[in-house]
Amino acid sequence: MLSHKLLRLILLVTLGLQLFVVGQLGYFFVGNEPQNNVILLCLSAGGLAIALTFLLQIDQRLRRETEGKADALKEISASKQAEQELQQHKTQMRAFYQW
Repeated sequence: MLSHKLLRLILLVTLGLQLFVVGQLGYFFVGNEPQNNVILLCLSAGGLAIALTFLLQIDQRLRRETEGKADALKEISASKQAEQELQQHKTQMRAFYQW
């Protein structure tokens, strides 16, 4: 699976190329038929909406993964702390019974 950064880069480059092509086609059609410019702008807006939707989905997925990792790290930290407290209690009990 592609990394999130690479996928973002691919989407942004694709979006940039799309806007460039739409701009060139719009320049070509200026003065000829104005309705073509409207069609090209609608296509561009649709492409932009699709690209932004993909970017938002990637961001949400990354956020969920990050939150999941943060929760796992908190659980690991809590279990390590509990283990340290248990070891400390054991050493205190051993010292108490040996005294």
